Amino acid sequence: MLPQSLLQLGDLQSNQGLHQQAERTYQEALQLARALPEPRPLLVAILLNNLAVLYADLDRFAEARALLQESVQQKVAVLGAAHLEVGIAHSNLGDLLREMGELNLAEQELARSLAVLQPLSTQHPLALAAALNNVSRLQQQRGAWEQARQALDQAQQLRLNVLPPSHPDLALGWNNLGMLALSRGDLTAAQSYLQRAYLHTRQIHGDVHHLTAVQIANLARLDHELGRDRQAIQRLQQAQRILDAQLGSGHPDSLHNLAELLLLQHRTRQVPGLRGPLDLLLRKRFALLADQAWRLQPRERLLLLRRRDPSWYLADALTATDPGAALLALALRLNTQGLLQELQREQRLLTSRTEPIAPRRWIEPSEVAAALPASSVLIELRRYLDPARIPKAPEVPLPWRYRAYVLSGIGQLQVVDLGPASKLEPLIRQAYIASAEQLSDAPDRWASVSSALLNPLRAAAGDATAWYIVPDAGLHQVPFQALVPDRSLRLLSSGRELLRLNHRNTQPTPGSPVVAGNPAISSPLLSTAVEAQGVARLLGVTPVQGTRFTAAMLSQLSRPLVLHLATHGFWDAGQTAQSVRMADPDPRHDPMLRSGIVVSPVNGATARFSAADFLGLDLTNTELVTLSGCSTGLGDLHDSEGIYGLLRGVQVAGARSVLTSLWPVDDAATSDWMLRFYGYLNQGRGRADALAAVQADFRSHPNALWRHPYYWAGWQLVGDWRPIQGLRH
Repeated sequence: MLPQSLLQLGDLQSNQGLHQQAERTYQEALQLARALPEPRPLLVAILLNNLAVLYADLDRFAEARALLQESVQQKVAVLGAAHLEVGIAHSNLGDLLREMGELNLAEQELARSLAVLQPLSTQHPLALAAALNNVSRLQQQRGAWEQARQALDQAQQLRLNVLPPSHPDLALGWNNLGMLALSRGDLTAAQSYLQRAYLHTRQIHGDVHHLTAVQIANLARLDHELGRDRQAIQRLQQAQRILDAQLGSGHPDSLHNLAELLLLQHRTRQVPGLRGPLDLLLRKRFALLADQAWRLQPRERLLLLRRRDPSWYLADALTATDPGAALLALALRLNTQGLLQELQREQRLLTSRTEPIAPRRWIEPSEVAAALPASSVLIELRRYLDPARIPKAPEVPLPWRYRAYVLSGIGQLQVVDLGPASKLEPLIRQAYIASAEQLSDAPDRWASVSSALLNPLRAAAGDATAWYIVPDAGLHQVPFQALVPDRSLRLLSSGRELLRLNHRNTQPTPGSPVVAGNPAISSPLLSTAVEAQGVARLLGVTPVQGTRFTAAMLSQLSRPLVLHLATHGFWDAGQTAQSVRMADPDPRHDPMLRSGIVVSPVNGATARFSAADFLGLDLTNTELVTLSGCSTGLGDLHDSEGIYGLLRGVQVAGARSVLTSLWPVDDAATSDWMLRFYGYLNQGRGRADALAAVQADFRSHPNALWRHPYYWAGWQLVGDWRPIQGLRH
């Protein structure tokens, strides 16, 4: 079959919802078109565009973006910048960028599209109508409702001028106007438009078409706003049956509808029977998330996470009335906490080919329970929302809460409510400030945090002598390992990290330890020279100091057994995580460029080695990286992904454990602290035990000033807690 015929067949299959068949058809057509004796670049560009649109419908945004960008380039090269096909390609790319959250780039592409299509509107009004639809979606996302309505009105008028009354695209226009009216609270107009769109679609496609199901679901949204929840649930159930039958239960449209159905059932307290469908939803969404995130660039991945709807918190909310939902909530946490960091680490391993990469799969809580050492518990801390309690008014604060999932080695799970974030987070912030500013009431402040956060965990943890804690959100600022001296506390980035740490890759063998400090800078830290020399002596190596401690020296490192860096740390808080666009190349907006350490300058320039630079190192099988400087454990906080900063950079590079600081540290006290820490490691103690021993020393330090938490409590060890194999004792 000729590529042109395959293109038409693929379009037909796509319109019928036969997405797998359409994908195969488009790909076959592309292969044939590129192999023609006489190249057909325009045909290739159109195929790229249509395949990209298909991928966008399947939420495969990274693949869609690459194909659309290639399509635009080819069309411009063949047809010139002012051609109809170029305008359509800009419009499609702009709408995809909007869906990915890159609103500024989307606006640029849509402006290019309108500049091409508006002069051609007399000959090609439908192309302009489609572009105006995309413009309206962007304006709605920005809250520019009147501009959005004007764009939709103009688009629908263009259709009415040229299309016969029975054309299916007319239903699209009425539907868009109806959904806009629904978003603005104009329920009368919404009902008129949506009912018209439904009847029109049903007349053309019949009762069981996937496009009819979409209209039924939109009517369900209207029913909910009108207070007719029972009817809304029935409509969503009807739509679900059609979508599952026509598109498959794993299709994004089916999953979106199922999420909306389950949320509405939860809000109306129809709890029985929700757990099974929710389990299916979360597992399939996890598979899509993992697959899509693998294909995205690191800066784009958080944009994908931000597309999550409240159904991601539904399992947490269900535990109040369905105790069996707790295992599902924990499973979701185990599989998604730090997922993007883990994928990034695996991609680095794949590049260096140090070990095979296992397919991404759903991990069960029982697997993690079996990996727990004896007499220990895993404590997954979680910040969550009850979707039924989310206020409609955007100015009302979201009612975030904290809870803990406490898992024992025999698989027993207990849920501990820790109360509203609005009460717990201010306690943590006050204690943090009191410690960082050396205030006298810091111990009392942390005692209040312990009472509210840690004491409720004791009953659930029982006799367990070791707690494996995974923080979330604002709890990353808590110095856990300093607050519970009667228990062994180990911090992890995710609970499933236990599985990775229990697997010790024997190849490649790590090299000798590396100790660097005391860079040649205008504001030297005097004690770092003493610290570097002392730590190097304990590790049996020569320290790298002064002008030799450069970014180039760090870049050449390859898998040291231990890496100790004694220098200034920096973290520029910059914009908050809520305002950061992760795809923005501006370094002021990238937390991985706003955190790092200071090294010796080269050619007079200020030298910094950022968290992003650490991503380029190979620290595979490096047992410990110590970032001995101020605030090296800080960064931007993101729900389910932890800290974007130095800690993340070092972990992605492959280190098994990282020692960082939560606040600015004292130069002389830090030197003493580190020498004691490595002394205990040299005695064969585990990393977490050595940390606890130094903290105990400082609680009764001969220098009474250093007993204050400021001097010793801010050091956090994340990752492997055990003794370092190969360290000289």
